[in-house]
Amino acid sequence: MNTYEAGNDDRLSSRAQAIRDGRLIDITRQAGRVGFRVPVAITRAAWQDCVEWADTTASHETEDRRLHDLLRELNERAVLASELDPEGVALMRFYRVPAGAKHTVAEVTTVALHSGMDEHDMPIITISLAGEADDSAV
Repeated sequence: MNTYEAGNDDRLSSRAQAIRDGRLIDITRQAGRVGFRVPVAITRAAWQDCVEWADTTASHETEDRRLHDLLRELNERAVLASELDPEGVALMRFYRVPAGAKHTVAEVTTVALHSGMDEHDMPIITISLAGEADDSAV
């Protein structure tokens, strides 16, 4: 299900519900700090893969730093991606150290930056993992 199709009046309520349910995490405030000018949310799976970090004693990694790094890289590439992809989805490679004590080397993952419009035709962005189903990126 593509939640960005014209005429889908459930877009905003579905997104708001997904945030309330915890399937999406609203990161608009943090995204604004690196230059995003529209509401931004990230799926729970993308958060767990790219941002979540439990062990702060073993390294200098923090969730705030990891989120900032992800958003900074996505913002730098978002302008070009939005010009190239008329479907509103851009796939981007992102290097992060996987969460967990045994990982110390950055590995690549692919994230999808979904751009679309809410029910008031205002732009919104959702970040997900590339393999997530369309309906998880409300």
